Amino acid sequence: MLSGSFDVDNQDDLHLIISESLGPAAVSAAIAEIARQALADAEAINAAALGRSVPYRTLVDGRESADLDSVRPDGSIVGIFDLKTDMLTWIEQQLVAHSPVRTGRYQKSHRVFVDGIATSIADIAASVTRIVFAPLSAYAPEIEPHDGRPGESRKAPDGVYQAVAALARERYGAIADISFTFLAVPGVDHPAHSPPPVAEPAIILDL
Repeated sequence: MLSGSFDVDNQDDLHLIISESLGPAAVSAAIAEIARQALADAEAINAAALGRSVPYRTLVDGRESADLDSVRPDGSIVGIFDLKTDMLTWIEQQLVAHSPVRTGRYQKSHRVFVDGIATSIADIAASVTRIVFAPLSAYAPEIEPHDGRPGESRKAPDGVYQAVAALARERYGAIADISFTFLAVPGVDHPAHSPPPVAEPAIILDL
């Protein structure tokens, strides 16, 4: 299971393991040590699940700080792992990796949308609750299985967006509702010889 955050709170977690006879400095030191161990455990879980470390930040007594030893005896330490950025980056990489390549236009057409606007992953605000991946390619729908038939690319018979959505659910289903659908996408590059498609394949993430 991926670790999104942990919270070491003196009143909830430490009264069972720290003697009331300890002074304030000893209590603060114990909170910091427990937080370090919890942080190390969370890092190990995430590394095992994802194959790499996940960026994180720590809040000490409600303020962002890496100085765990500065925690108050009655304070708390919270570690927040940036799993959203990791998830979005992974999905983007998988869409590129699973794309059939002829001219490279389809492989380069994948975009991330927030409120219908193409947005870079780095610019997505923490408050955003819905993110959409979709391609700007008029023939993208033909690559996905449809009408009971496999996709029309022999290199991706299971499709690209459907396949990546399934993989993403297995990997990140604990932190996001991930679904595959077809929807209208602004800015699709329509070839002159083909009528515009009604909708494009898309991956929707509800956070």
